[in-house]
Amino acid sequence: MKGNIFLVIILMLFLVLAVSADPSYEKSGTITISVADIGTTLSFKVINCTTCGFTSYYNEETTTTTTTLSNLTKDMSILNFPKKIEIVQGESKNITLNVKNTGDETLNNITFSVSGIDSSWYSVGNISVIYAGLTESTTLKITVPSVANLSIKDITITATSASKKTSTATTQLKILPNEDTKAMIRKLYNIYKAKLESLNQTINELASKGKNVRTVKQIFGEAESKLNLAKKNIDDNNYYDAYFNLMSAKDKIIELEKEIERVRRTFAWWVYPIIGAIVLIVVFVIYLFLPEKEEEYEYVEEVSE
Repeated sequence: MKGNIFLVIILMLFLVLAVSADPSYEKSGTITISVADIGTTLSFKVINCTTCGFTSYYNEETTTTTTTLSNLTKDMSILNFPKKIEIVQGESKNITLNVKNTGDETLNNITFSVSGIDSSWYSVGNISVIYAGLTESTTLKITVPSVANLSIKDITITATSASKKTSTATTQLKILPNEDTKAMIRKLYNIYKAKLESLNQTINELASKGKNVRTVKQIFGEAESKLNLAKKNIDDNNYYDAYFNLMSAKDKIIELEKEIERVRRTFAWWVYPIIGAIVLIVVFVIYLFLPEKEEEYEYVEEVSE
């Protein structure tokens, strides 16, 4: 009986040791990789070691894994920025700036600069952090002064991170007229229209005096065409184009006035044939009264021998 109890105790101890034994033998290590290893393919072989009871042995199974080292990148891009922006004189507009981190590492402290307009015209917030693959936004506010000239400005927005990575976007800012400028445009149209009508009367007077007004009439037609375009623009509430057509009409009116003054100082066309005829008559009369040229004789003196 005692022998059986002793055998059971020995068997239980054996089972406890077998169960508590680690079924595998693991070995860990460290591999150091330098920058020079970037782009290199590395292979690792792991040999499994197992234990069974009190006996340890290496089996025949091995595991191989392969990996290629790659360099982490930092990069970003401004997304979906509008190609054209229109703002009325004296007004503001908010434009959303979406910046995506297209690299593998976090970008910090993204700041923005704007070229093409005065720094007093805009304000823009910074972005503190953009994690890899994500997009963050901020707001660009542009305020156009009420006295700004109507024009189209080329603008470049540059985003710069703390790691000196940059991204740019371009747009065109079109400055539209406010109500005061529209009233000024209508007034200019009436002034230039009255001026052109007055110049047309002068042209007719010059023509009646026999002046050569062909070039004058050509310039007048060009000025009138620009003025008519401006009137159509005003009727269509397109004061931006109306303004520039009026400026073109103004330049043509100045050119027209100079040409009219030049024509004033010239003779009538029929005067030139008369002057030509008078010149011919004078030349002919002078020719008639010129003394005849005496014939010259050569006297040969005879020499007597």
